[in-house]
Amino acid sequence: MYPSFYARGIATNNQSDIIGTNPQNYCVHIIGHVGQFIRFISSTEFLFKAPYYVQVWSEDELYVGCLLYT
Repeated sequence: MYPSFYARGIATNNQSDIIGTNPQNYCVHIIGHVGQFIRFISSTEFLFKAPYYVQVWSEDELYVGCLLYT
């Protein structure tokens, strides 16, 4: 079971997939253009903390901006 989805940053890629950050669960969700689940990226996989912003650059390069807590 996947954690609840608390969306903050949302973007789309060239295939019209929806990419959303979830800072409360330290992950990024990728959902297909018709609503099917594609991928769940956890913070342990790519070592980010509290992903807050997402942007897709040319050639579907993904940028994830994070909040850092002190």
